[in-house]
Amino acid sequence: MARVDLGLSDEEFMLLAPVSLHALTERLTVRDKKLRYHAAILEAAIYNVNRDPEKRPEPFTANDFMPDESRHSEQDEMKEFVLAVERGEFEEPDPAQVKAFTQGLMSQFRMKQGIVRTPLKS
Repeated sequence: MARVDLGLSDEEFMLLAPVSLHALTERLTVRDKKLRYHAAILEAAIYNVNRDPEKRPEPFTANDFMPDESRHSEQDEMKEFVLAVERGEFEEPDPAQVKAFTQGLMSQFRMKQGIVRTPLKS
């Protein structure tokens, strides 16, 4: 993605802070959305030229051809999840799965059970 979509060299990619990479990918998302919208305008025009006004009295709009726009945003999905938890609709995770997940993370990062302390340099 960094090389093809963002046009970054390996060196540029390695020098990027995560927050900068996130900002670039967000900007890429905006650019892609604009390109899809331009195509959707053309699609709506083609469909409207050939539309039967008796079968479909309302003309098509670009938004009719932008399926991503009808989905909930991540923020909306998170709100729905929180409300479901508050209503008690969320099942507690299996303790064995939680333990296995925790152990997997700890082994991945070579951590021992408990708090890892690093000495302060003075």
